[in-house]
Amino acid sequence: MRLAICVVITTILSTQLVRAQTTRTPRFEDYPASEIFREKPAAPLLTRPEEYKFRVVIGQGVEKGWGVFEGTTRKELAGPGPNFAGHYILVSFGCGSPILTDCLMTAIVDAETGRVYPLPSDEGSGLPYFGVFSEFAIQHPTRSFHGDKGGRFAQYESPFSYRLNSRLLIARVCERLEIEGGSVINSVPKGCGDHFYTMDEDGLKLVYRVSNDGRTAPRFEDYPVNEIFNGAPAAPVVLSPEERRYRTVIRQGVTKGWGVEGPDGKERPGPNFAGHYFIITWGCGSPCLMAAVVDARNGGVYPPPFHHGRAYFQVPWADSSTPPLDYRLDSRLLIANVCEQGTRLHVGDQINHEERRCGPHYFLMEDSGLTLIYRVLE
Repeated sequence: MRLAICVVITTILSTQLVRAQTTRTPRFEDYPASEIFREKPAAPLLTRPEEYKFRVVIGQGVEKGWGVFEGTTRKELAGPGPNFAGHYILVSFGCGSPILTDCLMTAIVDAETGRVYPLPSDEGSGLPYFGVFSEFAIQHPTRSFHGDKGGRFAQYESPFSYRLNSRLLIARVCERLEIEGGSVINSVPKGCGDHFYTMDEDGLKLVYRVSNDGRTAPRFEDYPVNEIFNGAPAAPVVLSPEERRYRTVIRQGVTKGWGVEGPDGKERPGPNFAGHYFIITWGCGSPCLMAAVVDARNGGVYPPPFHHGRAYFQVPWADSSTPPLDYRLDSRLLIANVCEQGTRLHVGDQINHEERRCGPHYFLMEDSGLTLIYRVLE
């Protein structure tokens, strides 16, 4: 039995929805928003007891922007307004559980009409209406985000990725939570991974999901690049404090090839991944490794998508006998032999239990960054 307490709740998907998938990973640009809403948001229309129960935090999100985060920087907006799909306000708030300290709820409010939406869920599950369940390590407050401007939760880890100018929402969630012994503490998450939804007036609809069921591992040749970049690389654009902290090693990777390994394992200048990207690695003490991905065309800097609350660029690599990263210049596929931070049980201020699971994770590189498409956990 595996302890599973990361975030509370579930996104349960029907078999029919799961089968209604696209043939490739959806991109934000595939689902543009028709226009951006710039007016004063309408007041939330609360029609159900579950909605009315959370009227305060939902209202604060719409009226003040509390718990309303920009989808890429994860920073709370300076004021009220939509942050998703042109005219929707995605409001995040904690559950306040004294035991389940990693607890997240989310409501989506139409700024034009005030209509309130939860994430897709099974009405018969008996689980909280706005709850989000993810087995990945998520850091967010136990109660609400407001009142902490610039503090601990000014920037946080989120199971969601979204854009104001796109109707696509990527949610790293689980489809169901199998509870044993009548307690959520003794439970097993099922169907976890990236789920891709599109937003319209009827709410979120599943269009694609990552699934390991009955699939073979992706191959490099399945994801070829269109061309190889041979020009002078752009200077890295370091914006965040974490990026500025490692600006020297990142810049040396781009300009000198330090930490940029070719297929023979030797350092050399020039892109080494997905046609026009640098994967730059550097040590942080044995057996610690860090990595950054830099776009040679525009200087964009990406952290690994698997740091899970650790240092911003850290690769959570457990087995020193196994190469942590495998990639090719002529392929958009990245294989990372990494560990996921496991579930935790907090008793007071102490972590009573922690579990980690490791294995190959397969990521696909796109303009918006790396997206998990397959994994094998041991």
